[in-house]
Amino acid sequence: MILLLMQSPRSEACRAELEQRNGRPVTLCTSVRDAVQLARANEYEALVLDQNAMDLTPGHSDTLSRHAGTAVTILINPAIWGIDRTCREVEFALERARNEKHLAEQSARNELKEQFSGAVTGILLSSELALTVEALPPPVEEKLKSVRDLALQMSRWLRLPAATTSS
Repeated sequence: MILLLMQSPRSEACRAELEQRNGRPVTLCTSVRDAVQLARANEYEALVLDQNAMDLTPGHSDTLSRHAGTAVTILINPAIWGIDRTCREVEFALERARNEKHLAEQSARNELKEQFSGAVTGILLSSELALTVEALPPPVEEKLKSVRDLALQMSRWLRLPAATTSS
């Protein structure tokens, strides 16, 4: 969902074009106060803000940014930008945000994978060493073998490419 704050006679046309080009619902408001209330009540993927309206109410700008959450913010100047440029800027910003999110997710996955790999290696080594102890009671030996087998299975999963492990 996109929030469009725009004080221009072309506001409705811009809202319709943004909605059509991005395939996302666009909520139009004409005051910063309304934008703040909407940002408090809803989660948006993007906030498209009329720079002139923002400049007239600097106190509300801080409030709006606090309630923006993870939404990408795009400042526009409808006085000099056409609808096409506004839509392109929103498309570029949304694509950048998607790419950044994907990279962050990939980085987090890799970090977790490294941490788990270290722990699994430790479990494998400890269970293998414990299994070399002579005269282990059979139930203990069975449990250690079970732990080793589970660690081996986890190790195989961790070596799989990310595309096959994520859903």
